[in-house]
Amino acid sequence: MEFRKDGDGYVLALYRGEELFGVMHEFLERTGIKGGEFQAVGAVDQVTLGFFHVDKKEYDWKTFQEELEVVSLLGTITETGLHAHGVFSDAQFRAWGGHVKEARVSVTMEIFLKEHKKIRRRDDPKSGLKLVEL
Repeated sequence: MEFRKDGDGYVLALYRGEELFGVMHEFLERTGIKGGEFQAVGAVDQVTLGFFHVDKKEYDWKTFQEELEVVSLLGTITETGLHAHGVFSDAQFRAWGGHVKEARVSVTMEIFLKEHKKIRRRDDPKSGLKLVEL
């Protein structure tokens, strides 16, 4: 991973074999960022996506182990961690999307991150999720 400060944010470059969230956590520790948002494009060879069932308060997970384009990856950074959703497509132009649990870079991933003040989350018993506290 390489990165540079750019205005009120950062540009990060991830490379083959790097795990998205492991690298992002390392970057956040190094910079002390506690709040922000990010978007990314690139390619992965493994990604685990989830769909949250509100009525059951649980995720269904599916792992894809193939070359996929990162069509769109959006996320938030809070003091409790990262939250990302993404859309990924294959060589037949089929697309899958959902909550991103993990992703491994196959060639590169370009991340554009904007820092915000510290963002907190709170437990929401009704949904079973941690929601942004305003």
